[in-house]
Amino acid sequence: MPDDLFGDRVPRAARTKTARRRASGADLRTVSQRIMDVACFEDPYRLASVLEPTPSCLWR
Repeated sequence: MPDDLFGDRVPRAARTKTARRRASGADLRTVSQRIMDVACFEDPYRLASVLEPTPSCLWR
């Protein structure tokens, strides 16, 4: 895939390097911690309150 989506691929020597950071022990989360993070994140609840369900999307 081209780097700019409209032209040829940028040569490897001309690309800027991005530093990748390895996860440390403090960055690792257990499955239960991840689930709690998602459950406490407010944005999905805000989105759900704005969206109106359509009849085709309702559970039967």
